[in-house]
Amino acid sequence: MKKFILCMLPIIVYSSGANASSTLTFSTTTNTPTYLEAGMTISSVGGGENVKTNSGSWYSDLKGGSSTWELTTGSNFDLLSIDTLHYDSGESSTWKGWLGGIEVISQTTNAANSSWTFSSFVNLDKVTLTVDGFWTDGRFDNLEFQPSAVPLPAAVWLMGSGLLGLMGYSRKNKGQSLAA
Repeated sequence: MKKFILCMLPIIVYSSGANASSTLTFSTTTNTPTYLEAGMTISSVGGGENVKTNSGSWYSDLKGGSSTWELTTGSNFDLLSIDTLHYDSGESSTWKGWLGGIEVISQTTNAANSSWTFSSFVNLDKVTLTVDGFWTDGRFDNLEFQPSAVPLPAAVWLMGSGLLGLMGYSRKNKGQSLAA
């Protein structure tokens, strides 16, 4: 019993390791309302522009107005970074993070040819991207995300302390049987 408990203790302690990130490279050619890669789904919202991928990037050929896409994974995730290639200055893109139907963070930019790091886009169940204007050559690539860290529930710590208590109790009983 003692060996079992000692073997299980490191597994319990180290089971809350870091989550591995995934990167969307948009390596398939599509022109559909929904795109799926590496566990993330990108969907066109409200009948807007399809998700178009080609030559390893996600692009838009918006001819004016705005279009919105929704990014989901089926569980909470952290949006880490994305590379952009966009040559029309002044055309904006807005990223919004959502949790439980409530917008919790927003970031708007019109920077061209850069990498964005989303340091505060954590523990979200949905991210939306809205682009405005004439995005005739806007491209996104290398979208990186990871599952949100899930804290260990209190039950794990209670179970661990209970196992240690059982180990101490069995040791105490062994000591009493030897003394008798």
